[in-house]
Amino acid sequence: MWQTILAVPILVLVVLIAAPALLIYYTGRLIRGLWLQSRVKLTWPKGKFVLLAYTNNRKWVPYIEAHLLPNIGDACVVVDRSDAQWKERFPLEASVISHWGGYREHNPLAVVFPTIGRPRVFRVYKAFQELQRGKDQRLENVSKQLVDTVEQCRKVS
Repeated sequence: MWQTILAVPILVLVVLIAAPALLIYYTGRLIRGLWLQSRVKLTWPKGKFVLLAYTNNRKWVPYIEAHLLPNIGDACVVVDRSDAQWKERFPLEASVISHWGGYREHNPLAVVFPTIGRPRVFRVYKAFQELQRGKDQRLENVSKQLVDTVEQCRKVS
C-alpha cells in the first residue's frame, strides 16, 4: 500500500516534466516537416514529387532500374547515396531522408510528396532482404503501392 502512495506523486512528477518536453519535440518535428515539404515543392523541378534514394548495391540496383524507374522515374529526384559527397550535393534531399527516413531501413527509400497531404514513406530494405531468401511477395507489394501512389498523385496534379 505504501508503495502506491509513494509511486503516485513520482509518476505525476515524471508526467509533468515529460509532457512539455514531448510537446516541444513533436511540435518542432511537425514544423520541420512542414518546412521541408514546402522547400521540396518550391525547389524541385515541376513534375518531380518523389525522392528515390538508394546506394549502388547489387541486391537492389537491378530491380530498381528495371522495375521502379521505368514506371516512376519521370516523377523522381534520384539520389545515389554511394557517392561520398552526396550530402553536400543534395543538402535538401539529405534533410528529407534524415527527417522521414530516420535511422531504420532508410536505404533504399522513396518519399512521395502529394500535392495535398502528408508525405508517404516507402521502405524497401526488408523487402530486398526477403527477396534474397527467395520471397518476393513483400517487394512486389511495396513496389505496387509505390507505383499506385505515384499514379494517384499524377492524376491529382
